[in-house]
Amino acid sequence: MVLGNWRFTNGGSSRFVNDGMAHFRYNHKFNKWLRLEAFTQVQYNELLNLRIRYLVGFGPRYKVLDKKWIQTYVGTLYMFEYEKQAITDTVEFNHRLSTYLSWTIDPNPNFSFIATTYYQPKLTDWTDFRVSGNYALKFKAFKRLSFKVEFNFLYDSQPPAGIKQFVFNGSTGIIFNLRK
Repeated sequence: MVLGNWRFTNGGSSRFVNDGMAHFRYNHKFNKWLRLEAFTQVQYNELLNLRIRYLVGFGPRYKVLDKKWIQTYVGTLYMFEYEKQAITDTVEFNHRLSTYLSWTIDPNPNFSFIATTYYQPKLTDWTDFRVSGNYALKFKAFKRLSFKVEFNFLYDSQPPAGIKQFVFNGSTGIIFNLRK
């Protein structure tokens, strides 16, 4: 899986969004319930004082529930993090646990809800943690046209100075399927 995004919004004298991310994830299926995942990611976020963050990690992913219209996964991965702040140029090297719960509710071809919630404590200081989530609702309007509503949040127990602990964003979009 390869993901990426870049967002930039400038409102005259105020910059509302300036961030980007590239994520690569590989998983190897051992059996019906167990996969081994490895990932790497690079990101920046000007509004969170994040000049650059590199992540690399690996660990198991378990399928907890596999029914016709709902699937649930749990992952527990080790993650190494290199982070450089934008304002102070402070550099940190951290070892984190990256645990997540992911579920998909897909009762019919016209509707789906996909959600992932992460908990990422620093292994040397469990009071330093992040909780984040991505939640997306997609519904089909026509044969090839769907609408998507997405909500993301981040809570950082120890953000850089001057940065809020809780931030969120939402988006809406149109998906046009090119396949027949």
